[in-house]
Amino acid sequence: MCIRDRSIGGSVDEYSRKELDQVLRDIDATHCPSLSVSGTIYDFFVSIEKGGEWTLWEEKVPQTVKFDPNTTFHKLVIDTVDTVRNRELLEVLILSLIHIS
Repeated sequence: MCIRDRSIGGSVDEYSRKELDQVLRDIDATHCPSLSVSGTIYDFFVSIEKGGEWTLWEEKVPQTVKFDPNTTFHKLVIDTVDTVRNRELLEVLILSLIHIS
């Protein structure tokens, strides 16, 4: 399911993501996150730690930020859903020794 969603819909824009989300839920509702939860399938990942349960990426975003007050503004990186999601993807690719050209 996840591989299909990312391979088919990895390059769609925000509007198309919502449309593709609905199509995939219609096709395979048993493997999609609960429709009672707001957001699209792109807002979730399958958590191995939770036994394959769909989990919001937001749960991985730290709730507090600690930084050196002497750090200049342009060097600060504040985690968001996007930075956490991208970091996870990069870690998997690096650890799997997968080269993307």
